[in-house]
Amino acid sequence: MTDILILGGDKRLQYAADILSKRYTTEICPADCRRVINNTGKRYKAIVLGIPCSLDKENINIPLSVEKFPLEALVEVTDDKGLITGGMIPEKLYGICEKKKIICEDYYKNETVILKNAVPSAEGALALGINMTAETIMGADILITGYGRIASLLAKYLLAMGADVTIVARREEKRVLAQINGCRAVDFPELGNAVRGKSLIYNTVPYEVFDERAISEISRNAVFIELASKSGADCELCRKYGINHVNGGGLPAKTAPKTAGEIIAESVIGILDKHIGV
Repeated sequence: MTDILILGGDKRLQYAADILSKRYTTEICPADCRRVINNTGKRYKAIVLGIPCSLDKENINIPLSVEKFPLEALVEVTDDKGLITGGMIPEKLYGICEKKKIICEDYYKNETVILKNAVPSAEGALALGINMTAETIMGADILITGYGRIASLLAKYLLAMGADVTIVARREEKRVLAQINGCRAVDFPELGNAVRGKSLIYNTVPYEVFDERAISEISRNAVFIELASKSGADCELCRKYGINHVNGGGLPAKTAPKTAGEIIAESVIGILDKHIGV
């Protein structure tokens, strides 16, 4: 059977390992994994990393590790012509693998994975909004920037619970789709007016779309939940205006790690079947 090393990540990978172990010889690396690997000298046919697999694009994302594990060190524990897979793989790792003729494939570039992952993300965002606000979702006036996979699903949940939802989107077709689905919809030049009176604001756009004017119009009782990989609002400006800015990153791992882990495992199995087999 194929030897797999699960390296880094969070609870999602623990659940993914349970599924992968039914088909492959699977090991999960401990917190002091680099020392253990160096001592054993073992090499693996496949390495499975977490998501994101690196936070600084230099080292593997291993939350409990007592020391850094550079991306370059992965080739030391991977078989010749082996495989490395992870989520949101940085360009540096692709280059390292290419030089060593190691297959490198990002399981999070699979559109099926992204779509499935939107469900725990949206449910987590909904739960966070419910817990962070002092009012019910029913009757709440809520704004969402962007109308992609997560935003559209989140809007669907909020509408079903009786909220009034306003979508801010650049593309006209996205605004029309949001309106068809029961939301109000405006373009970003209207953001400053649209935020007024909103009790809950979700941002899904990974660049700064809230300028100072828009932030200054947000109610001091509102909650701003950041869902994008990069903040849509300057945190210092939010503090200046007394805005409750909440980081909603990594929600699948916090809200539904089992489901998220199963999604990862399915994608990894597809990649292994394509390149290596059982």
